[in-house]
Parts: sequence; C-alpha cells; structure tokens
Amino acid sequence: MEAGHLPVIHVRKKEGNDQEFHVTGGTGLASTRLMVEGPLVKKRSSFLVSARSSFTNFSFFNFNDELSFRESRASFHDANAKFNFRINKRNTIYFSGYFGNDRNRIGEDDLRSWGNNTATFRWTNQITPKLFMYTTSVFGDYSYKTGKPNKGIGEFIGTASNISYSVKSDFTYFKSPNNSFDFGGGLTLHRIHPGDREPNPGNETFNAISLDSEHALEPYFYFGNEQMISDRINFNFGIRLSQFLNIGAGDVFVYQQGELKERKTIVDTISYRSRDVIKRYKGIEPRIAINYRLSPNSSLKLSYDRAIQYLHLISNTISPSPTDVWKLSGTHVSPQTGNQIALGYLKHFKGGIELSVEVFGKKMQDIIDYKDGADLLLNKTIETELLSGDGRAYGMELLISKKSNKMSGWLAYNLSRSERRILGASASESINGGKYYSNDFDRPHDLSLVGIFSLNQRWGFSANFIYRTGRPITFPDGKYEFENSVVPNFAGRNQDRISDYHRLDLSATYYGKSETKKGKERKVEDYWTFSLYNVYSRRNAFSYFFRQSQGGLPETEIVKYSILGTIIPAVTYNFRF
Repeated sequence: MEAGHLPVIHVRKKEGNDQEFHVTGGTGLASTRLMVEGPLVKKRSSFLVSARSSFTNFSFFNFNDELSFRESRASFHDANAKFNFRINKRNTIYFSGYFGNDRNRIGEDDLRSWGNNTATFRWTNQITPKLFMYTTSVFGDYSYKTGKPNKGIGEFIGTASNISYSVKSDFTYFKSPNNSFDFGGGLTLHRIHPGDREPNPGNETFNAISLDSEHALEPYFYFGNEQMISDRINFNFGIRLSQFLNIGAGDVFVYQQGELKERKTIVDTISYRSRDVIKRYKGIEPRIAINYRLSPNSSLKLSYDRAIQYLHLISNTISPSPTDVWKLSGTHVSPQTGNQIALGYLKHFKGGIELSVEVFGKKMQDIIDYKDGADLLLNKTIETELLSGDGRAYGMELLISKKSNKMSGWLAYNLSRSERRILGASASESINGGKYYSNDFDRPHDLSLVGIFSLNQRWGFSANFIYRTGRPITFPDGKYEFENSVVPNFAGRNQDRISDYHRLDLSATYYGKSETKKGKERKVEDYWTFSLYNVYSRRNAFSYFFRQSQGGLPETEIVKYSILGTIIPAVTYNFRF
C-alpha cells in the first residue's frame, strides 16, 4: 500500500490455440523454457502447457572478500497449464494452474526455498447481448522453508505459509456504446500459518515451536459506472463495500489497560472456538476519475481513490527476504487505509512520440511498523513488537515513448517520496522521535531508458539502462560491550541508504530465414538472442553484512552483499513450430 503511486496491473494467461498445434521454446546457458499449445476439439477447446527451469544451481552472489559465501547458489523452476472449453456461443469455462519454486543457498548450507501454487476455475456467460457474467474460483498458496538441513546440533528447519480461497462473480452491463456498468461481489478465506520450527535430529538447543494459524473471511460487493458524458468528458466512478471477519479458533491476549503491550502486562487470555468471530471490520472504498480531452491529441485526467488493506507484511530484516511475516488484521492490529489523488496529462506528437506526466499525493493511516530491537519470527505475542502510525507518499511520474518501424523506445522517470511517522504510547517507543522517516519503499529517483533498433528483417538490437536511488537502511552509529558481547547501537530508523543501483544491458537478436532455399515457407520460426547483462560489471549492493575486522583491529567492517555483481553474457536459441 505504501509504494508511492499504486499501479493496477491485470495479468491474464495466454489462451491456447484452438486451430492447430504449436511448440514454442528457448534454451540458453542458464535456463530453458518450453510451451506446447493446441486444440482438444478443434474450434471448441484448447490447452496450453508451459514450463521453465534453470539447468542447475548457479552462483549469483558476489562476495569478493568472503570465502564462506562463494559457494552460494540459486535455482528456480515453474510450470503453467490452461484449458479452455467453449460449451456454446454464450458459455465458456477455463481451468488453469501455476506452480513455482525458488531456492537459494547462502554459504555452504544455509538453504531457503519459497514458491507459489495457484489453481483457477472461470466461467464466462453471456446472459443477454448486453449483460455478461464472469464467475471465478481461485486457490493460492505461498509458502517458504528455511534452515540448515545438513547440520545437526543447534540447527532447525522453519516453515510458514499464506493460503487463500476465493470465489467471485463479476457482471458487466453495456447499456449503450458510451455507458457501461460493472457490479458484483466475492468472498475470500484467508489462512495464515505464521510458522513452525522443527529442530534437526540431535538438536538440544531449540525446542519445537508451532504457532496457531490465523483465519479470516473477507466478503465484498462493488458497483461502478463508466460513461462518455460528451465528446470531451469521460466519467468513471465506483464504490466497494468490504468486511473483514477475523475468526477462530485462536487465543487473544488481554493486556493491562493503560500499560504498554508487553508479555509482563498480559492479564488474561480469551479463547475462541472454530468459526467464532474474534474481530470485525468494515469499510467503504470509493473511487472517481474524470478524463477531459483538451484536443484530438491531448487530455487531462483527475482521479481519487480510497483503499483498505486487511493483510499486513512485516519485516525487520536488513535485506528483503521471502521469510517476512504476514499478519491479519485483528484485535490488536487495525486495517491500513490509504487515500490518493492524482492529476495526469497525456499528449500525442507526430512521429509516434507520446508524453505522459502525472503527479500524485497519498495519505495513509494505521501503517504497521516494528519496535526497535523487535523479535518477529515465531513470536506468539507479535503485537507486543508492533506500533502503528500514519504515512504519506507524493511525487511525479514522467513517460516519453516513441514507436516506429526502425526505432522505438521510452524514457520513464519517477521522482517521489514515501514516508511514515510512528508515535508510540511513550516517547521511548516512538520511532525517530515521532518524526517522518523514509520507509523501505522510498526511492526518490527511479529512471529507466530503453532503446530498440531494427536494422533489417534479420537483425535487431536493444539497450536497457536502469538507475534508482538506493533503498533506506539502518546502520549502527556505534557499539558497546554487554556481558562480554559486542552490541551495536542504532540512533535512528532508516537514516542511511545502500548505494544507488544502476545497470546497463545490451542484446542482439538474429532471426532465422522465413523461407527455404527453394522459396517455400519454413515450418520452424527461430531466432538467436545474444545478451550482455550488467555490461560494466556494477557491483550493486543488495544489502550489507557487518563483522569484526579480519585484521585483528577492534573495528567493525561492512561487507557488501551483491547479486549478479559482474557482467553476464548469455546466448539463447528460441523456436516455434
């Protein structure tokens, strides 16, 4: 919710070909992909199956001065499947599924594995020539596993998952070519398992821990209308009514009134049975947008929307991690809300050039952050480690693009700030003295420059340059000794930044001939891609590690943690038949 101006991205899987069979794929030095599509019953049903995989674990960490991390590896694989069945002219059903998994090993044996599994059923029904219905049922499962399975004493395996089941019906009514209505509703069941810790055999250091799962129901209804009021004005408005019911089974701790939430201030525990409503929230989310056409080639757009978020992602790691904690709104955690307004200008010029500029501002309430020194993983009283406050985001987005047969490309630049302010129950709990500070999504400058050049029918070239401000990070400003241990001291949250990120990529594409030597059309379409990733070997910092000086001095060293911190050449062969 906080990453500045929220874009809305609608991703829909490709439909299988219901006329003929095709095989598409590509293979390179690091990975391979394959897609097969075709009709089950010609012109009535189709299928599409695809998969991608790295050939083997490949090294992707760059620790020039840290031997223990040079064995770090990463791998990935995923698979997609989709089946379409056209029952008649008005009814079509779809089945689709996705499976993906990523693994990495930091050092010799610190393993992390995470991935998503989804399954979808969709029914499209044309009720009348003007009324359409889309009914969808979706299952989603995100889970991760972390630990050191090759070690016995003192190690464990940790797991967690975030599962959802949802069903919805969406209706579209076309009253006229210039006036349409959207309405519908749905229900989502959330099931979050915060985590388990299972010690390895022979481990006497840790006990097994299993946190209770969290459950919630989220029903919603919505209505919207889009219409052309005149030749110049397009008006779009809507409203979404939602509820959130945090349900049992589960235990809720009661804290002493007027005292800070700490384990020592717990005065009671309320136990709820399965399906009991623990906490209920409801909200109204309106939206409105007006597009005014200034001329045949330019327009202005003004929009406002309000969003409510009932699911929270909490992290206090020094680097982004797939093991961050998910938390449902409940007795001690309120939903986050955001109100955003945006003003945009669009202009089309001769020669295929387009200019888009948009400014936006956003205010957020009940933003969640953690206390200094918080312990979030496998914590049964995680609310004692959390604080809430407000946030703000504002900025400008610029896009200049050009399309032509020979030369295309674009320049995208984002100038923005994203900040939050957390006021605790006492001055000692307030973060950074209760002042606004940069959150993890704050990137004042974000620039992308892309150029695509077509030399002829056989050769194409492209270049891609990326620059963005380094994300905020908290560095220690000192250290002290406590019980013979060195403890870092942190003066403020997110007062520093990792180094700025920038990278240049180049690629060339060579297309195969479309005809044989005898002038017949080739049955195989193929091309080669030659690419250079990170041309000037920029060691962009993903994060930093701190360690005692290796030179025997009582100082702390900062070790840069880089991913793909060198130039990477690649050759890929792509085909379709």
